[in-house]
Amino acid sequence: MTPQDAIRLFGTQAAMARAFGVTEPAVLRWRKLGKFPPLRVYELPAAIERHKASQQSSETALEAVERV
Repeated sequence: MTPQDAIRLFGTQAAMARAFGVTEPAVLRWRKLGKFPPLRVYELPAAIERHKASQQSSETALEAVERV
């Protein structure tokens, strides 16, 4: 997976940066290079899981607000 593919999966560079715990300029560098730094490759599955979990918690909160 390239950084560009990952950005599509996360939706935005900002969301991807949050999932990795890095700045948006770091994600931009990865995108320009066309690859992840070696240690970040290993973090990718965990970052994807964190992103999915944050989306689910956001959806749950939105549903609770809509019920009120």
